[in-house]
Amino acid sequence: MKKVLFFLSFFLLLNVSATAEIDKSLLLMESKVFPKIIMLDRNLQEKIDKKSKTITIHIYYERGFEKDAEEFASLMKKNIYGYHVKTVISDHVLKTVPTAYIIVGSQKYGMKLFKKIKDKKRIVFSLFPAGASYSVVTLEIGTKVFPLLNMKNLKRVGLKFNPIIYKVAKFYEN
Repeated sequence: MKKVLFFLSFFLLLNVSATAEIDKSLLLMESKVFPKIIMLDRNLQEKIDKKSKTITIHIYYERGFEKDAEEFASLMKKNIYGYHVKTVISDHVLKTVPTAYIIVGSQKYGMKLFKKIKDKKRIVFSLFPAGASYSVVTLEIGTKVFPLLNMKNLKRVGLKFNPIIYKVAKFYEN
């Protein structure tokens, strides 16, 4: 747990000069921070493949955003804290339930997809900082980088995090 806290704190304190566009530096930050946030899920052990110690992340993209989804998946570390990270890229909801979801697309697409997956009790991320309305967590980019939690969506999905995230996160108000 100390390792998770250390790495999360390190990335949250990074100074960044990124825009709302998805550029390589933003994708790189997200690919390093999102798995660490997954590790803060209090019920993580129920959401992984215990036999292979695999965390599965489904990256759902809207048509036209394939390149961003594929680039993000290529940046994901394959192992973190003894767990194998597997990414699945799809433009539609699959039947299997992953450890976490990442949505890449417009506001309309994100809202539609969130309604379909909110009952799965999984973390929902957005690659876009403006995607806080249809996700549980995204990153807020300013002079520093912070996880941006949507508490309303967090309650909707019924998720519980390790309390440390609430000390370092900012909260989205809709």
